[in-house]
Amino acid sequence: MKRLLFIFIIGILCSCVKTTKQNADADSTDIVMSRYKVLDVVDSISNEFPKKYVNEIQARKFCDALFKEIDSKLKSNNGYLSEIPVQFSQMIKKGNNYILKFECGEYSTDDEGLYSKNGKYSINYAIFVEASEKIASELEENKIYHLIGTYLGTVNNNLELPSGRYFYYNTSCYKSDLDDKGSICLGGFLFKDITVH
Repeated sequence: MKRLLFIFIIGILCSCVKTTKQNADADSTDIVMSRYKVLDVVDSISNEFPKKYVNEIQARKFCDALFKEIDSKLKSNNGYLSEIPVQFSQMIKKGNNYILKFECGEYSTDDEGLYSKNGKYSINYAIFVEASEKIASELEENKIYHLIGTYLGTVNNNLELPSGRYFYYNTSCYKSDLDDKGSICLGGFLFKDITVH
């Protein structure tokens, strides 16, 4: 009887481990698919602007087209970036709330970050949200999170700081002279009503 009970318990534990592993594999697949959705957009627009690193005019044209496309994707789907891990990097007290900053980039994710499929550039962006003290108090600096919330638009001129000034985080691109690799910043995105997990 004890042996039968032992085998039964082992069977239940094995099925739990298998289910957990399958769920982890599914989560990993979602992250990869979300990355590829973003990378496909960046690659597509990058290909339309092969001279984006030549001068400021070419860079601005590329950045404007890129932000317009990402902004459109976020407006039609608040969860467009939700499966990509972001790192909690900063909080600023503002009245009874806090301005929170989350970053995604080369050094901010729990694995390889966001890179173009051809390895020619890295991609980064930031998400900003004004949240309650309750939400802010549960976050750990430098920890990786997934965010779901309502997209409000660019952070530029839309997020008032405690000083009364407005925050800016522009879409940009540059190429390093050291390793001939580019860096593309999608910009800063403003969200509200976030859920952190």
